[in-house]
Amino acid sequence: VLIAKKEYFWMNVSLLMNVTLLIPLLIYFGSTGGLQSAVGGVLLSRILILPVVGYGLWKTLYAQRT
Repeated sequence: VLIAKKEYFWMNVSLLMNVTLLIPLLIYFGSTGGLQSAVGGVLLSRILILPVVGYGLWKTLYAQRT
């Protein structure tokens, strides 16, 4: 369930992106290489959303000060 508050916007965006990346990566890597590859899919989905998380942190902490 997405929280509709403005201060949670970036957290919701990163969560939504993580889930939408995680499911296909788990299906693909899990079917090709088993459990070890599925763990790699989880790691890859977390790595791919790091720029969004970093931008959200910057926007929340530093962009509001100016």
